[in-house]
Order: sequence, then structure tokens, then C-alpha cells
Amino acid sequence: MRGFSNIKDRATCFNIISDGEGNFSLTKKGVSRLNNLSIIDLQEIKELCAITLNFDNDSVTRVFSIVTEVFDVTKKDLRGRSRKGVLPVSRQTFFYLINELECISRSNAGAILNRDHSTCLYSIDQIEKILESANDRYYTKVCKCCELAGIDINKFKKNKKKHVKI
Repeated sequence: MRGFSNIKDRATCFNIISDGEGNFSLTKKGVSRLNNLSIIDLQEIKELCAITLNFDNDSVTRVFSIVTEVFDVTKKDLRGRSRKGVLPVSRQTFFYLINELECISRSNAGAILNRDHSTCLYSIDQIEKILESANDRYYTKVCKCCELAGIDINKFKKNKKKHVKI
């Protein structure tokens, strides 16, 4: 897998194609290139397939740019395994925005960041909890991401109970 500058180049090299429904296949040329490799990194092949599915998806690209800009992280950070600083919340925000915009399935969204669909579901719940409690330290960043993506978060404000003075 070495020698390719980015994921799109690697996916093109292996001729990974998608039918648009989450099913992937390799052309004969792609299979022969896989056979010539000494070590096959299956995780990277899985990532290539997920990314190939979403090359032309403007919503996914937009969500990536929103999250990377607001949280000041890179795409590589989002796909990584680190749990330091804002990285977990930025990943969770990515999944929440993807879910709200309904541009791809949760399993495909998870595959983009090398996660399971269950991680995507957990992330959505976590962001909803942050939006419900306005005193969370990441509340303003998550709200900013939602605002840039055009997602209405007023439903969380309506659910808050009013304190009654006695």
C-alpha cells in the first residue's frame, strides 16, 4: 500500500468500484494488484471501500470540513485511534451531523472513520446529551457545527424543564 500519496489514489489504483448500495467489487486489474502485494492490510482495504463510496457525496465532504474547522483537527485525526483532547467529541459530532443530514447509512459513516455502526449510534446519543445540557464544555463547538450544517437544535431547548419559583 506504500507509494500512494492519498486514499483516493490508492482506491483508484486498486480499481475499487461501488454499486451505490454499500457493495464493493474489484476489477480484474485490481485483483491482480492485490495478489502482487506481500502483506495485505485488510483494514486499509475496508477504509478504501468506504471512502470510495463517498467520493462524490457533497454532504460528507461538507461535514468533514465543518468538523475539522470548528474542532481544529485533521481528517487523519478523525480516522485515528487517539482519544485525547477534543478528538472523541469531534468524531461524535461527525457521526451526529451525518445522521441528521441522512446522507449515508450509519454503518457506512462508521466505516469512513474506521468504526462500527454501534459506535456511530453511541456517538449520536452522546452529542444529544451535550446539546441537552448547555453547561457542557463542548456545547458551543457542537452548536456551531450544527449551525454550519443547517441543523435545528431548538428541539433540545424545548425539552428543558422550566424551574418554577415557589
